[in-house]
Amino acid sequence: MTPPQLYCRLWLHLPVLWLVSDLHLDPITPSARQQQFVRWLQQLPPEEPIAILGDFFDYWIGDDWDPPAFADLFTQLAAVAKRRLILFQTGNRDFLVGRDLAKRLGFRRLPDLVGVDTGTARYLLTHGDALCWDDAPYLAWRAQARNPAWQRAFLARPLAERLAFAQQARQQSAMRHDIPDDLSETAVMALFQRYPGTHLIHGHTHIPRDVPYPDPVTGTLRYRWVLAEWRDHQPAPLARLDPAGFHRRVSA
Repeated sequence: MTPPQLYCRLWLHLPVLWLVSDLHLDPITPSARQQQFVRWLQQLPPEEPIAILGDFFDYWIGDDWDPPAFADLFTQLAAVAKRRLILFQTGNRDFLVGRDLAKRLGFRRLPDLVGVDTGTARYLLTHGDALCWDDAPYLAWRAQARNPAWQRAFLARPLAERLAFAQQARQQSAMRHDIPDDLSETAVMALFQRYPGTHLIHGHTHIPRDVPYPDPVTGTLRYRWVLAEWRDHQPAPLARLDPAGFHRRVSA
């Protein structure tokens, strides 16, 4: 199978940007980290935008779904989005988030790869699953699930069937013990070669890493930064881009 190829067709010029990923919010039972996220969002200065880099929801079965567990979250997000730019990139769990939910909550959807220029450095942002070239079973599933025909057929099914499918898929994924714990180095290097002079930021693997890559021509260091997952009753892992660079932060 030919692995997915990512191309950056959107560059955003933002001097400051907050980054989070992999909250895996439960659509059935409100979690502590859901309230933690809302509190953090409300405390940020309104002029500072945020980008959610995938798997915000533990699963999403269509924009016609309105899970009660997200009632307060959606109300708060819609209110905050009126005074702050919220960027949303889907992941492998919430790839069915579409235009209707984006319009309802007021966030801007991002493609699978987006560039950010802070004025002093350029960054590539992606969830990370498309770069898991060493995970053949997942890539096969991803190719099927991202097919528009498959999505139309799935979204035409009753909500109860979609929910059962998503929960079963979640259980099957949890039972896998052969999932690589990092992205494919071949995939990462292909991206760096396609976009020289950039750094890469992603989530998906849940293991925070700061990986340097010396440029073979100039010798300057490019970095791959891996964002951490959120967990209940633990400090929230955040990241921030500004003209001084990439910074990890935590929020109570």
